[in-house]
Amino acid sequence: MLTLLLLDNKVYVVLAVGIPLLFLNYFLLEGLSEKKYQDSVDNFINGYDEGVRDSISSLYNNTENCNIVPIFIENKTRNLIDFSCIENESNLP
Repeated sequence: MLTLLLLDNKVYVVLAVGIPLLFLNYFLLEGLSEKKYQDSVDNFINGYDEGVRDSISSLYNNTENCNIVPIFIENKTRNLIDFSCIENESNLP
């Protein structure tokens, strides 16, 4: 009878310690995977923002001296030029 009581106590101790550890482990792993996902999303957004900034800056710098700058989107091409160059046609290359 005493052996059975000791065995029952060990089972309760294992359950009392083990179940919270399992839940803690699950929530920690879930939190870490959420953090990794958020970091990936943040990196994507930052990369997109930097690409847009670089593209606009490049267009601005290339059209500054009245140069015509072609842009390509899929199979279409557009030529961009600074509007002030059109107003004063003597600046055109």
